Amino acid sequence: MMPGADPNPSRAGFDWRAFARTVRAAHAADGRGVRAIATEIGVTASDLSRAMSGINIDAGKVMALCDWAGVSERAFYLPPEKDVVKSGCCTAAHVKQPKRAHVTAQPSRKSSDQTKTGRAPVTRGVS
Repeated sequence: MMPGADPNPSRAGFDWRAFARTVRAAHAADGRGVRAIATEIGVTASDLSRAMSGINIDAGKVMALCDWAGVSERAFYLPPEKDVVKSGCCTAAHVKQPKRAHVTAQPSRKSSDQTKTGRAPVTRGVS
């Protein structure tokens, strides 16, 4: 999943992969270096590099890059899907848990005379 992507299709999103492909294609067509293009656009070279990698950047910078590439930012808008079927197969509320025996702590029955082995000391008959 791309950074900033929302895994829930019922929410609106932005297609960072398609945006990155478009910016990379515009960069290749321009023929200049990243710094020269970034200076012209009004973004940093780091912002342009992030955009070409598909990493999300600020909305204003997206608009500046779209203007430079000659595309509308709406071209990358992902509207929310309607009638999304929600799967409940793996949610905790729908997973049947096995019943466990309820175990309570039992008081220790060892006498203070017991050794480390857990055995009571042997006493010999006294006459």
